[in-house]
Amino acid sequence: MADTTLHRKALRRLRRMPSLRQVVVRLDGPARALGSAMRRGPAVSARFLGVLDGRTLNIEIPLPAVAAAGVTGAELRIRRGRVRHSVPARIRAQAGGGCSFEATALLADGPRGLGLQPGAPWVLEAVVHTTGGTTSYAVVQSPPVQQSEGPTVPAPADPVTGNRYEARLTATGRLGLAVTPPEPLAEVAVISVGWLGARIGIRLVSCDEPPKAVEFTARTGEGRARVAATTTDGVVWCDIPLHELAVLGGPAKETFFDVHVRTGNRRLRVGRFLHDVVNPKPVLVPPTGIVWAAPGLAVSLRPYYTPAGSLTVSCRPIGLLAANGES
Repeated sequence: MADTTLHRKALRRLRRMPSLRQVVVRLDGPARALGSAMRRGPAVSARFLGVLDGRTLNIEIPLPAVAAAGVTGAELRIRRGRVRHSVPARIRAQAGGGCSFEATALLADGPRGLGLQPGAPWVLEAVVHTTGGTTSYAVVQSPPVQQSEGPTVPAPADPVTGNRYEARLTATGRLGLAVTPPEPLAEVAVISVGWLGARIGIRLVSCDEPPKAVEFTARTGEGRARVAATTTDGVVWCDIPLHELAVLGGPAKETFFDVHVRTGNRRLRVGRFLHDVVNPKPVLVPPTGIVWAAPGLAVSLRPYYTPAGSLTVSCRPIGLLAANGES
């Protein structure tokens, strides 16, 4: 009893000292938070966690053999605050003993999609229902993302919204999914090249400003061509100004143009950015062709993507082109 009283008096003295009081509070807060997290259930670590296509979560968690006894169902819970999502999970017995908890969930909007929104991380829980009751396992760790040596990236962005879903540890030591929205993007939806013209369809992502124009800027400084843009069903359309590009480049000269969308206060580089390939240049190949630009003038048009995904248009006049641009 005396020891307890002395301990309490010593602790009160420590808390009166400003510098040490800060240390006590800082150490005590995380301990309480971690204790609260652990009280939700036993802790487990994921063997695999990946968002392979940019929007679908795949997770596998090894569980002790006792978890598989009398299983009647399993679910993966994804929650943040009072919002909770649940998707069915599978329990598979392992050859060497124990069992495996496996689940797949569409994180984005869509049929059966969860539509996870940016903000604080979404916490993961593995829930197993048995004849003896329900056990909720707190997922506290996942393996690091392995850098791919192949043609694809290990954690691509959502190809529709541009959101990124990344595994992160919360302040309480729980494993969560952080949803990060993209910066404004001008994503190529379609490029069409025909005998009589060429068009580009562009989708603006994470950008509320209406498009004003599409600009084609010569890399070598010959000038810039600007064309009006129209929007249909969320796609910004423009005709590639072939005659103007041929005039800017000069007779029989191949000229390279970078493409931008001009909105209210932004100038967005056009390209293919929401994909899962390491180098889009040899993989994402737009159509090319020889296109009529004006009477007596055709151009060889070759759009392509740089390794960073930006769209470049190569234009080379074929035919008679006077110095003043008249054909």
